[in-house]
Amino acid sequence: NTGVDAKLPIGSSLNLDLTVNPDFSQIEVDAQVTNLDRFSLFFPEKRTFFLENKDVFENFGISPARPFFSRKIGLNDNGETIPILFGMRLTGNADKKTRIGLMSLQTEGDSDLRSQNFSSFAFYRRLFQRSTLKGFFTNRQAFGGGEFKGNDYGRNTGLEFTYNSLNNTWRAWAGGHLSFKPEKYDKNLFLKTGFNYFKRAWTIRGSYAYIGTNYIADVGFVPRLDNYDAERDTTIRLGYHQLFNENIHTRYIEHPTISFHRFIWANYVIYLENGNFNTSINTWNYELYFKNTSNFNANFQFRAIVLPFPITSFTNDTLLLPATQYNTYRFRLEYESDERKPFAYEATAFYATFYNGERYNAQLNFIYNIQPWGRFTLGLNYNYLKFPGEYGTANLFLISPRIEIFFNRNLQWTSFLQYNTQSNRFNINSRLQWRFKPMSDLYLVYTDNYDTQNLGTNEETPFAPIGRSIVLKATYWLAF
Repeated sequence: NTGVDAKLPIGSSLNLDLTVNPDFSQIEVDAQVTNLDRFSLFFPEKRTFFLENKDVFENFGISPARPFFSRKIGLNDNGETIPILFGMRLTGNADKKTRIGLMSLQTEGDSDLRSQNFSSFAFYRRLFQRSTLKGFFTNRQAFGGGEFKGNDYGRNTGLEFTYNSLNNTWRAWAGGHLSFKPEKYDKNLFLKTGFNYFKRAWTIRGSYAYIGTNYIADVGFVPRLDNYDAERDTTIRLGYHQLFNENIHTRYIEHPTISFHRFIWANYVIYLENGNFNTSINTWNYELYFKNTSNFNANFQFRAIVLPFPITSFTNDTLLLPATQYNTYRFRLEYESDERKPFAYEATAFYATFYNGERYNAQLNFIYNIQPWGRFTLGLNYNYLKFPGEYGTANLFLISPRIEIFFNRNLQWTSFLQYNTQSNRFNINSRLQWRFKPMSDLYLVYTDNYDTQNLGTNEETPFAPIGRSIVLKATYWLAF
């Protein structure tokens, strides 16, 4: 397979990037996680074409609800590749006060999915001295038979304004978005407003957001809208109002080993669009920072969650957790050692009540640096779930060792292994990279995936292969 990328300067402040048949086979696989949440998880973008100046397109909405999320382009919801045929990106400064971004890419279609065009435009205009007005427009448009399909699209647009005081004490914002579909839905609004107050000893934040039931972002990521009803095996969209408040008090002290400590209280509340209470999370946090960069954290959290629909039990797929209110709490301790030393580690442990049961968690991350040629890390994550009666128990492990060897400045080898008992997956991603001239590389990538559902049983194939690949890729940059 072959492809072409080009970077063209447009004047002194704009860059045009072009790509034809881009390939991302050298990009490292996603880090797996243990998902004990009801909603989709956010996985960061790693593909090089989308990383440069990505903030131009992504800095809208609220975390994690974003109207633009580049992983919707060229990847399906399972992270599987959809080939990109060609595309372009224009980013930079139109003038001293205006920054712009324009992106458009065309993906390949097949028997199940039409070819799609994904486009996004964003601008940032500096107002007064430190404030900003910004806006965006995104569009997903189906394409087939040599023409655009007028009844198959998803579009979003919005404006946001951010005020910053001259002394950086106050920051306030407000914004509104709309989504458009052929069905011409109502309840298609996304509204947000909030403020930050900054002082050396105090930080106070408050925000409000509303996301309508029919705010649909085909090129975005808005996870909380989709609620799974396990009883009827369907997903139902529920709009919501979100309130957030955080108060941080930092105290700097004169001490031979302690730098400062911090007290945090935060409150997060969700009401459904019809006004019914859904979620409340109250968090109290104490953080202690030492001068050697190590730190200690103690956290207590109380949650009240109303399940709008029954969900599948985390221990038994045939048993459902009923739609009712669950009041739970969590106590967590965390310590990070001195990161400047060759050997460093992070340790976390917590106990929590979890729906109608209990959850115990322990996490360990070990980091060993051998300057200048090696870095070795090992991540261990263990969850024990205990539920009453027939719901039973579950042991969930996630083990993720990683090896990085730097033979010299231009030759490096990285291997990443992951074993996840929740998804019954074991995978290997190993990559050798040789930079034989500036911006030009040779990659050798090996990827292997296994289903481990039969591990520990008497089956003959405890590791059932799912997919395996070996890729040799060369990139060569020409400068004119």
